[in-house]
Amino acid sequence: MKSMPRKLGIFIAFVVVLFLIYGLWSLIFARDPFVPAEFIEASRESALIASQIVTFSSESSENISKINELDKQHRYSEAIVLVAEEIKRNEELKQKAYELSLQLGNMAGVLPSIRPKEATEIALEALNYETTIVLSLISYSDSLNDLLVALDDKFNNRKEFSPGRVQEMIEKINSEAESINGLNEKYKESINEFEKIVME
Repeated sequence: MKSMPRKLGIFIAFVVVLFLIYGLWSLIFARDPFVPAEFIEASRESALIASQIVTFSSESSENISKINELDKQHRYSEAIVLVAEEIKRNEELKQKAYELSLQLGNMAGVLPSIRPKEATEIALEALNYETTIVLSLISYSDSLNDLLVALDDKFNNRKEFSPGRVQEMIEKINSEAESINGLNEKYKESINEFEKIVME
């Protein structure tokens, strides 16, 4: 019977040691940088999607310039082909915006788990840039669609609009594309800073 208190004492001592080890571990390691695997994966995917978006918008800008030149030269049949290509590309851009928003949701979901606090703040900054890209892309896509519909109507003799209108719409689209590119660069800068912090 005397062995029970002794065994209980050993057990209690063992538990106390475990708590001491856990406490020591918390003090030493709890402040170590930590980034959930979900955040890393979503960050990589969002960077890839954003890069594709930038490529798409750059290609669209080039094609729109070609369409504008063909319009000035009254080469409407060639312009119609490029307009059709851009309408298809615009649909792909919308899909990319949706895919990017999903990845941003995944990143935001695990944001509170990131350590240290400084890294969390930088990650939030990066998320804000990418969220703004999605919003800018929606505006860009709408503007591009308006231009393509107007050009399609013009080239197919369905509707006339004032001279210079095409150029105004093109300038607006190019400005929005530049904004998207700039936001993507800021996102990459934030992610680079984030990685430096968590890799220390």
